[in-house]
Amino acid sequence: MVKPFSMAELQARIEAVLRRAARAARPEAMLQVADLRVDLNARQVWLSDGR
Repeated sequence: MVKPFSMAELQARIEAVLRRAARAARPEAMLQVADLRVDLNARQVWLSDGR
């Protein structure tokens, strides 16, 4: 970051980095039983013949 900078800009940059880190750290929650698949993060359910 080039100086001088405002505290609002610093806060915005920190929040953006934290948002990206939180998305990357989120584990994939996928359950599968036979031909049924459930994505807990996306809240979607699939059967072998489609959605």
